[in-house]
Amino acid sequence: LGWREYIYWQYWQQMPGIVEKNSWDAKRPLPTFFWDANTEMNCLHHVIERAIGTGYNHHIERLMVLCNFCLMAGIEPMAVNNWFLAHYIDAYEWVMLPNVLGMGLNADGGVTATKPYIASANYINKMGDYCGGCRFNHKLRHGETACPFNFLYWNFLLQHEETLRANPRLGPNVLSLRYLDDGERTAVRQQAKQFLAEEIGR
Repeated sequence: LGWREYIYWQYWQQMPGIVEKNSWDAKRPLPTFFWDANTEMNCLHHVIERAIGTGYNHHIERLMVLCNFCLMAGIEPMAVNNWFLAHYIDAYEWVMLPNVLGMGLNADGGVTATKPYIASANYINKMGDYCGGCRFNHKLRHGETACPFNFLYWNFLLQHEETLRANPRLGPNVLSLRYLDDGERTAVRQQAKQFLAEEIGR
């Protein structure tokens, strides 16, 4: 009940400007697999398939699978919000705008939530059982079988390192970049670029 009232308050506090918020300058279109669940990423396949079939996903699936992917992939915020509005049984504007643009995508610059909720495949593996049946390896940062959540995660950290370093809640994440040498940084960037071009078109 507390979260519902907080979101309702955020909606009225931020409207109408929230619909134009895009703090991470995300401009890519929503991937076509969001409409048919046709993706080899097992977590996204099952979560999207359930949303299409039932109009429902639980909180972790919405935040740490769908929004996490869209944030790290640089998907345009209102495209993501409109997809949520089209699929969920609780798809009221006042529910979706602060939850998706604010909490899920951090597009409002931290007004709703104090940090972007990004995570690698390791988190998804801990919170569910999708990784066990997936062709991608949740332990690899890059490479032919590396999970896209991993190289997108590290690519996002590299791309926004300066901004993320200024956020005290993201400090440990950014400090982890010291474990990536120049070769790994290049490999992560290249694989993320190739994946986004092939899956999204940009």
